[in-house]
Amino acid sequence: MVAFFAVPSMQPAMGKLQDYSFEAQIGEKVTYNVSRRLGDGGTVASAVNEFDAVIKARNDAKQQMQRELSAMTEKQSSVVAERQAIDTEQQQDIEALQKSIDDKLALVSSYETEVRAQSADFQEKSVEARESWDEGAARREDIIRLGNELNELRTQIFQLNELHRVLVDRLMRIRMDTERMQLREMQLQNQLTGS
Repeated sequence: MVAFFAVPSMQPAMGKLQDYSFEAQIGEKVTYNVSRRLGDGGTVASAVNEFDAVIKARNDAKQQMQRELSAMTEKQSSVVAERQAIDTEQQQDIEALQKSIDDKLALVSSYETEVRAQSADFQEKSVEARESWDEGAARREDIIRLGNELNELRTQIFQLNELHRVLVDRLMRIRMDTERMQLREMQLQNQLTGS
């Protein structure tokens, strides 16, 4: 009794491997050349039949994904290390900026108190006799000088706040880049386990 077995066609499996081309070489025996469609486009392997060709293409795809995953993991480690260094540096910058802001705010408050006190003092002395007028003029100069210093301090506080905003924005972008890379790593791992 002779048994015949139907050999299923591998064309659907080949069609799913869209990054590869399968070329039949007609000779004494039919062989298949498996090539990448993208990249260097070089021949990946020669196979003795369609099954072998599909297996070799899948193995090559798996190795390619593992190489990409290794590169992504290495890049992610580098980005994470860079982010940690930037986080540490930014935290130090933020703390230094906050201390500088606090010091300048205390100085501004001190100047404002001094300006108010001198202004009140000036108003009291302005009603005194002509001999106290010279002293009042000196106080006016002090008030103008302190007012100018107060304006400069306010400008510096504004600049420090802008710098703080820029640093926080840069930290958020680095965190978003890290999240995208982690998502891509999960996708690659899911593709590896799926194949």
